[in-house]
Order: sequence, then structure tokens, then C-alpha cells
Amino acid sequence: MERKRDEDLDKDLWLRRQALQIAIQLPESELDAIKVLDYSRELATKFLRGLPSAAVDRAGQAQPIAQSASL
Repeated sequence: MERKRDEDLDKDLWLRRQALQIAIQLPESELDAIKVLDYSRELATKFLRGLPSAAVDRAGQAQPIAQSASL
């Protein structure tokens, strides 16, 4: 159980690092930055819908196939 928490923490830290790398490249204008992130979410959602190993719920969150049956 402790190992699972460590793996979850490692994954969370890795995802936060990726988010930081994206945030550094955002425009200075808050409105423009939010538009860029909205466009990115749209692109990611369309990409994930094309993958057989993932599904996207109504909020645009990727879900494993096992959880997608409830969509």
C-alpha cells in the first residue's frame, strides 16, 4: 500500500513538472494564456478520443477503458 502511494506521488510530481513546462511557455496575458490552455485541452481531448486505450469523460478527463463503460 505504501508503494502505491509513492507511485501516485511520483506520477503527480511528474505531471506537475510537465504542467510547469507548459506554463512557462504561456503568453503573459491571462486571457491569452487561458485561451491557449483551452485550445490545448480541446486538442488533447480529440487526440485521446482517437486512442483505443483511453476514453474521455464529459469533463474532458482521460479515463482508462475499464472506467469508460459508465460514460
